[in-house]
Amino acid sequence: MHSTNLLENLEKCVLSYGQKRIWALDKLEANRSAYVIPAAFSLTGCLDAAALEKAICQLLERHESLRTLIIEDAFGDAIGLLKPVKLLDQVLQ
Repeated sequence: MHSTNLLENLEKCVLSYGQKRIWALDKLEANRSAYVIPAAFSLTGCLDAAALEKAICQLLERHESLRTLIIEDAFGDAIGLLKPVKLLDQVLQ
């Protein structure tokens, strides 16, 4: 269950048709991993952690779908809540 205080601070957003479709499919068949594509990368050399963090934050800022939390309202409908990049930035640290 999600913390009510956390959810109250998030901006509501309109879900795309694709987001609603994936949410509906997940409701029909829970724990389905058809849209999960795992990947791993092997990096060599020195990693600039600050540059990587900045790149991830820019990616998240540009693509709202990566920051959207989809929950079910009291009527059983899907609603989107948009996490601010600042909140996600704290997770990365």
